Amino acid sequence: MAMARQMDKAVPGNAWQRAALRLFLATCLAALAGCASLRITEPAYLALSPQAALQLVNDSAVQTPLVVTAKIEIRHFGKRYPSRAALMIQQPDRLRFESIPPLGPPNFFLSIDQEELAVFVPAQNVFYRGRATETNISRFLHLALPPTDLISLLLGQPPEGKGLLRGSWDAELYRVDREGEGERSDAFWLNPAERRLVRWQRLGKEDRVVMTVDFADPAPTGKGIIPRELTLNTEGVTLAVHYTELVPTRGEDETIFALPLPEGFTAESLD
Repeated sequence: MAMARQMDKAVPGNAWQRAALRLFLATCLAALAGCASLRITEPAYLALSPQAALQLVNDSAVQTPLVVTAKIEIRHFGKRYPSRAALMIQQPDRLRFESIPPLGPPNFFLSIDQEELAVFVPAQNVFYRGRATETNISRFLHLALPPTDLISLLLGQPPEGKGLLRGSWDAELYRVDREGEGERSDAFWLNPAERRLVRWQRLGKEDRVVMTVDFADPAPTGKGIIPRELTLNTEGVTLAVHYTELVPTRGEDETIFALPLPEGFTAESLD
């Protein structure tokens, strides 16, 4: 009111003009107050800690085994390997992979069952068995990843790890950097509003990018969220995966992840 009286004295004109000016001034003040209230009621995730941001995404994970069919394309040093496959996945350490050829029965089987890796290639009449290590997995999938990291990424989840966490905003995404043991570290780009991982990078010596995975087309699945598309890039290798069907299961029988030795075969050791 004091400001309005001062404006009445300072501005010449009739009462109608002064009333219009007071109305304009009141509108401006209301708009400013509205802006202030918007700042106060910002979404809670804008004040996230790195730990809380990662937990938001972890809480969106599908907890029971997930059965998917997928179109897969591997580009390995210029060569393309398109295929279709059926997968069954469960965190933290179980995976069953079966190829789906255009004609005939599956011609490649791979199983990660906790610490054991088994591979069956019917066309070569060979069955392999050994420890589920990064080295052994890379022999068949051309990906140098520990099994738990591979399974987490297939489900659109941040790979587990220990280390100092730092968080910062990168446009509309929240970035978390995790300094791992030795020369290995991780970077995560998260969408807190959608509770999902958008990009993950593994960094090596002098923060050189060793591997990048981008996630897209998120789909509600069971009680969680799964990206229907993921693209992995590493030196000489690009892996593009598109899930065409997502079916969560009850997870009552974990033995279905194991790959039994076919009759008449002897397992060759991978170790």
